[in-house]
Amino acid sequence: AFGTWLLLWCVFTFMLSWAAWYINMPAFLAFVLLAVGYLFFGLANFVGSPASQALSTAGGWVLIADGVAACYLAWGLAVNPVVGGKVPLWPHPYARSPASARP
Repeated sequence: AFGTWLLLWCVFTFMLSWAAWYINMPAFLAFVLLAVGYLFFGLANFVGSPASQALSTAGGWVLIADGVAACYLAWGLAVNPVVGGKVPLWPHPYARSPASARP
């Protein structure tokens, strides 16, 4: 049951990451890494012992990377209003050239 619960959170978090894509890159990265962590830990509950250990270890490393992305996002959101946008957050649209911009 716990593995199923984690996999449901994985699906929900992937859905939220779609919306985060339209906010900025650190928000998107934080949601995707969280969803991948849920996926690894959810699958670890359904497989045998050696694979479960490997998935749990990989999930732990992914969630450490997620914590770094989330801390960077929080730092940018807290500091930018004070110092005038010095922490890059790469807002959406990401690579829109002037020729492809809509009027």
